Amino acid sequence: MGKIKEFHELTETCRSLRKKGKKIGLVTGCFDVFHIGHVKFLEFARSQVDCLIVGLESDNSIKVNKGQGRPIFKYLQRAEVLASLRVVDFIFEIKNNVKFDSNNPPKVYLSILEQLRPYALISSPCDKYLENKKKDAEKVGAKLILFHKNLNISSTETIKKIKLLN
Repeated sequence: MGKIKEFHELTETCRSLRKKGKKIGLVTGCFDVFHIGHVKFLEFARSQVDCLIVGLESDNSIKVNKGQGRPIFKYLQRAEVLASLRVVDFIFEIKNNVKFDSNNPPKVYLSILEQLRPYALISSPCDKYLENKKKDAEKVGAKLILFHKNLNISSTETIKKIKLLN
């Protein structure tokens, strides 16, 4: 479990990596029902940087934003799946319980960027919070890098299909 860290542990790690001239990338998400779209996204993200950090949404945050019955997999299970991937260097839990609202984004994400100071924030053009991410990245001097490949795969849609089978 060496890749799974508490957030405070990563601030010093990032400072040290930056001093060595390493490019740090940050992605955030639920990664609940892991699928090939997640794999391709994380592979792309890692190809852009020297060190890839994944901010993983807390169980409660997912429940608040995706509804009852979510997440399917608890935080530690999701974190261990991510930790098994060679392209992921570190994972931390984003501990917040706020309802996501694109008109009033939670300050926790800006705070994460301010503390980690990544070279890049990697996201998808389909992200409904893209404009907020762009503003937050600009505030801390991070590049916003977009993964443009749309594989039309969604954990939420996969869960719906599975429920229909029952």
